Amino acid sequence: MKKANVRKRNRLIALSFVSVLLLLVYGPLAQWFVAADRLIYDQLAGKLPTRPLSDAYIISIDPQRTKPDEVLDQYGALIEKLQASRVGRIILPEPPEVPAAEELPGWAMLMASGSPVFVPSRHRFAEVSPHSGFVNISADSDGVLRRSSLWHLNGGVMSPSLPLAVALYESATATAPRMSSTDDAIFFSNYTDVQRLEVTDVLGLSMSVALNGATVFIDSDPALVGAAAVLPSGQFVTNSELTAAILADIENDRMVISPAWVKAMEWLAPVLLAIVSVLFMPDRDRREIAVLTMGGVLSLLLIEILLLLVLHVRIDLGRPIIGLQERHGFSLGRSTGTRVCGIPALRPVGNGRRGYVQTLAGVRAASETRTRRSGTRMDEANPWPSCRRQYVAIQTQRRTSATRSLRH
Repeated sequence: MKKANVRKRNRLIALSFVSVLLLLVYGPLAQWFVAADRLIYDQLAGKLPTRPLSDAYIISIDPQRTKPDEVLDQYGALIEKLQASRVGRIILPEPPEVPAAEELPGWAMLMASGSPVFVPSRHRFAEVSPHSGFVNISADSDGVLRRSSLWHLNGGVMSPSLPLAVALYESATATAPRMSSTDDAIFFSNYTDVQRLEVTDVLGLSMSVALNGATVFIDSDPALVGAAAVLPSGQFVTNSELTAAILADIENDRMVISPAWVKAMEWLAPVLLAIVSVLFMPDRDRREIAVLTMGGVLSLLLIEILLLLVLHVRIDLGRPIIGLQERHGFSLGRSTGTRVCGIPALRPVGNGRRGYVQTLAGVRAASETRTRRSGTRMDEANPWPSCRRQYVAIQTQRRTSATRSLRH
């Protein structure tokens, strides 16, 4: 009866601790667990294998070598040359701003026909080009860009992002079937380099044949120097490289997404682990608790790795992992610490000398059982004398500590 009461008390204490921990996980400490998830995702996503955008090139106009009023002219010269070369598509992720008081350059009319030219929706070039998409870079609080929205609300109308607009232009590169209508964002992992070309080489005659049917990005952001964001892999990328990375994931069907069922699991996993901890942790010793905790943490990490590498699905398991470690630490504090000959050294079963003798008898019976299971005879290896001395020393130390505490 007493043992059942102790077990019930331990479970109530564990339940109270778990309840407070869950309130903190989804309350004041939520940001701390978000940071843990970001750390895990960055380590995994940075090593995720990706495929580059096929037959793609980036042409960067160096603003240090070109006068500001000549940058727009070079844009026009490149677009005219690329359309004459019959490129597949031209993408301008961040063209120079044209003040509202000024007229658009004459070459802007080239974007209305010929090879499709994709421009940002809020740029004045969208007035001429029939192909546009929304461009928005929103990094997390730590400065790392992990998420990109596929749709944006623009003037009461849902507009696709620039990479999605490019993909939707051709039916063969539409969004993947595994994406549902609720999946409105994809996640960055790393960037595979796209070949860069010099402006002088493109304007020459040697590149005309090589660019036939290619995807060409034009910007004025040199690599590294013109970086606009940092990816989870630690790479510094420009707007053109960001657009190329998203477009490559869409066309190669390697988008990292977070479906609705994953979001549900992110909320249910800590609760399920809390229930398991309350039912099975309180009555176990430290070794079993440590083994169960390490097994749980490794299992959660393995699930997150497999979902990311195989299914390209991101799941936030930072909360369950850290929460499981917290419950592990609490359970260790409640578990038995001292052992006699591999047997938990609990308090005497009764008061006075009678309880002391009964406890010694329990230790002796357990030691004999362990000896029989080991296959040795009692006369060959009798652990009882050493176990008895060890138990008496532990009890003497406890009584001495209690006496000292009463004196103070």
